[in-house]
Amino acid sequence: MPLIGPSVASKPPALGAAALIFRPAGQPGVCCGRESHMTIPNRIAVVLIAAFAPTAVSAGLGLPVIGAHLATGLGVLLLGMACFFCDWCGRR
Repeated sequence: MPLIGPSVASKPPALGAAALIFRPAGQPGVCCGRESHMTIPNRIAVVLIAAFAPTAVSAGLGLPVIGAHLATGLGVLLLGMACFFCDWCGRR
């Protein structure tokens, strides 16, 4: 049983374009942020998180794939928190 859902050919082209627009649209905000402190403004993260759910559902991703993405995101968040608490990034 494939984990990626229906074939890409059955999806409207606008869904692929939406997925390619959300992440790059946030990049200028990250680059213009406080790069010397290695921080990302909270509004950028909130927009990207909010955009994930409708994009994943409209792209036809199955629940196992969405769960894997959320678990990976949580793991990266915890890794980032560990780096922050060890004073390897941020707070400088």
